[in-house]
Amino acid sequence: MNLLKKLQKPKYVRNVESPKQLITKYDLIYHGIRALKNYVVDNLDKFSSHISLIRSITTIFDNQFAAKIIKQIYVNDDAANFDSCNSIHGFIERLTKIIETTEDHVKADKATIQRTILKLESELLKNWLIDHGNQYGDVLTVINHNDTDLWRYSAKIFLYINRRLDLMENIENYHGQISVENGKFKKLEKFFTKLSDQSSKIQLLLVNHLHTNLILPINENDFENILRKDYGFFERNMHEMNEHLENKRHHVRLIGLITWLKYYAQIYAFVLHNDSHEDVMSNIDRFLARDESVFGATFKLFILKQLVHMSKNVTLTDVRDLFIHRNVVWLRPLITRVEPMATNRDLVLPLPLFEGHNEYLIVNEILNHFGNIDEVRTLIKKCRTNQQLAYGFYLWSIQYYCRYLTPNIQQDQRFV
Repeated sequence: MNLLKKLQKPKYVRNVESPKQLITKYDLIYHGIRALKNYVVDNLDKFSSHISLIRSITTIFDNQFAAKIIKQIYVNDDAANFDSCNSIHGFIERLTKIIETTEDHVKADKATIQRTILKLESELLKNWLIDHGNQYGDVLTVINHNDTDLWRYSAKIFLYINRRLDLMENIENYHGQISVENGKFKKLEKFFTKLSDQSSKIQLLLVNHLHTNLILPINENDFENILRKDYGFFERNMHEMNEHLENKRHHVRLIGLITWLKYYAQIYAFVLHNDSHEDVMSNIDRFLARDESVFGATFKLFILKQLVHMSKNVTLTDVRDLFIHRNVVWLRPLITRVEPMATNRDLVLPLPLFEGHNEYLIVNEILNHFGNIDEVRTLIKKCRTNQQLAYGFYLWSIQYYCRYLTPNIQQDQRFV
């Protein structure tokens, strides 16, 4: 029998008296195998998942009680063998209830517990996905749930899906033009079509993951050459983006286009910041100045945001001072509106995109139709134990009090 498989057998694990010593031995074995140069161990990821489970228990509970919990988990020989994403999620929910009902033996604070549980579920899902690669849609569905923050630790999951489908390779080779006829992407397209009436969380996460991996390997010395060489693809993709947004079709194709355009925009922002005088910069400037589409406005705002973040401690006003005398036609209307001490100024107020969105709507409904002080008291009490609700309350308060930056706003007698 495979050594790693034998080490994970429940009949051995449930007899352990000191989980901490077990973790130490597991780590030595794991890193020893990782250091091997002439051998490949196929089930090392599954062993890593097993280690994560034991380590999470020891992080949350004291050593003696952790041993008791491990014996409960591994009471059956089929314990911790998950046959679906739902079984993993169900296991995490049961573990959470155990934590809630045994507070006397819990040594970690609430933030550590929440982080440990999320990391554990993400690790279990990732390693389950390795053995069930065709069922990646099930994992994405779990991440998409509004009652979980799994998306925070989903990078390895998206990396696996990216490699399985060769998403980044297709985006790179075909300049964002992903073919929906490609057999690999039909299943992903079907998944997004099914989610079309729900949150766009998965699309956002996937675009951010692909964009980051696309931009990181590029040498900044090649930026001007990339802008020049790929300018034709930039124009084509901008036109195609507007067509796809109007028709609301081909989710996977949109992901490819947005990823590539973000990549091109970030490179352009860097070269623009360095005051390049290459001909392609004038071409891009003319194109953006003529583009009055909704997506074009979003694209320009993204570039402006990149310019603000290019240097430390730089504000929007500093960007205006830097570019006000430069010949960048599309940027001028945006930065000339930035007046440091102006009474009437535009504010971009925070709004939850997906996490906390429903909680924000609850807060908004209660406070915008204020009539019962007890209802508000109950809301504030719930905010003590519900992080998303508290976040929604803060966002509503920021938006409400920003009204008073506008002249002649009267007091709201309901809150006096």
